[in-house]
Amino acid sequence: MLLSACNLNNGNTDINGLITGNGYRIALNPRDYKGEIDRFEENIKKIIHDIDSKLFDGGEYSEIAGFNRSRTTEWVSVSPEIVMLVNLGKQVYERSEGCFDLSARPIIELWDGASREERTPRQEEVDRVLAHVGMSQVEIDPENHRIRKQDPEIQIDLSPLATGYKISSIASFLEREGIQNYWIKLDNEIKVKGHKADGKAWRVAIDAMKPTKPFTLDEVTLLKKRELEGVSLVATGDYHPFSRVGAQSDILVFNPKTGRPVSNYLRHVAVLDEDPVWAAAWNSTLLCLGEKEAAKVAQVEQLGALLIYEERFDFDQYRSKAFLTAIKRL
Repeated sequence: MLLSACNLNNGNTDINGLITGNGYRIALNPRDYKGEIDRFEENIKKIIHDIDSKLFDGGEYSEIAGFNRSRTTEWVSVSPEIVMLVNLGKQVYERSEGCFDLSARPIIELWDGASREERTPRQEEVDRVLAHVGMSQVEIDPENHRIRKQDPEIQIDLSPLATGYKISSIASFLEREGIQNYWIKLDNEIKVKGHKADGKAWRVAIDAMKPTKPFTLDEVTLLKKRELEGVSLVATGDYHPFSRVGAQSDILVFNPKTGRPVSNYLRHVAVLDEDPVWAAAWNSTLLCLGEKEAAKVAQVEQLGALLIYEERFDFDQYRSKAFLTAIKRL
């Protein structure tokens, strides 16, 4: 799923770059500020860097990396944002019956290693990893900003929520500075609010990529550029990539409950919500659940969800009630 902007410039001010692997682009309506772009850009980079210093497990000295290296089952004090994200992740974990799991990274690492060896993991390998996966084994003390493991081997990966949190933090910074009209994109997640310099609403086009066969992608527009104008919402999307594992091709979206790739016909998901972190969490969850269960959960949770799935050698789509309501408001 690709999210793109329509006619983004048109007198708007662009801020874009790359920091710690995150490509970002921000467009502002120049009516909101006077000669402060350098300061805005400096602060935005600082926001991204500060978040990575706490959430990025690939960094040796990051806060979450230190927690993961520890083998204690005692309470560990962490930053408030880590508590908030772990708490949100645990909520979605419980409401999805374990389909969204911030402790599931060892499953991905197992399959990545097996893929490099051109084999499929043995069931005993999967079982060994699953013994140390599950957010039910993580406790949270929000009042005192503490978390702890019941299993010392548990590891928490906040990367599924990190981009959404960066977008939310950048939006909060801009609004504190009096910016009420902005377009923010990091990786494949977007948040928009207000209008462009020409007075027209920001537009976000949701396109998709159609898999014609494994290892080949054809870019097509499965939606006819349904444009989301002037809403303070975020859309996230993913494409199921194909990867050869042993003698077969498996879709690399994993079910944390089984430790194996999912097997369903859901190919694209977009979730609209005012909170980019909430949207990102449910986006990953719906991909895991599959088209039928995802549609049921989207209704129960009142998610603004768009699902694109294979149907009789073609593609069909499902739009939740909340998604249709958001479209009708435009």
